[in-house]
Amino acid sequence: MSLSNLSFARRHVLGDLYDRCDAVVGDIPLYLKEEDAAVLLGYVNESLGKYADAFTFHLDDVNSKKLSAGHFGYAIDCEQATSETSRRAVRVVAITLIARKPYPKPEPKSRAAKVEEDPGLMPAAK
Repeated sequence: MSLSNLSFARRHVLGDLYDRCDAVVGDIPLYLKEEDAAVLLGYVNESLGKYADAFTFHLDDVNSKKLSAGHFGYAIDCEQATSETSRRAVRVVAITLIARKPYPKPEPKSRAAKVEEDPGLMPAAK
């Protein structure tokens, strides 16, 4: 299985935790949430360098395409950091991808579209 690399800004992934999160050191596990358990997909790191403010996801091609298309949301597992600078700092332990629910098909607004779906709604001819 080959791994693809996909990078996102830390602010995009972390959301409200961005200001409180310490830098990631090494690789952290990346999971996919399924019905009962989480499956290990790959890992995440900050491999773009010391000053690059991005996470690089290392995962298989299929899930990489889904992630880049916005099919997943993020659940961040974190713990209290042992930073002397701030008592509010957290450290990311793992990231879990959660599949987004598909949008329901919108109902037609025009009468012509409703008639196409249900021909019994057609007015009687005079």
